Amino acid sequence: MGDTAPTVEAFDGVKLALLSNRLDGVVKKMANTLLRTGRSGVLNMARDFSCCIVTADHQLLTATESLPI
Repeated sequence: MGDTAPTVEAFDGVKLALLSNRLDGVVKKMANTLLRTGRSGVLNMARDFSCCIVTADHQLLTATESLPI
């Protein structure tokens, strides 16, 4: 059992675009769920909330259109 480093697959343009669009879709679904289930006027009318995905080292990966807090 030797120590082997995990291989990192390089992304080409198509894979990167697919992943980016998928993550954008996930964040938009998060925002849509907040809008549909929120009972506060601040959430529904002003859209005063944020939805985003961050990496393990706290870097912003993707965010939706809303008021960032």
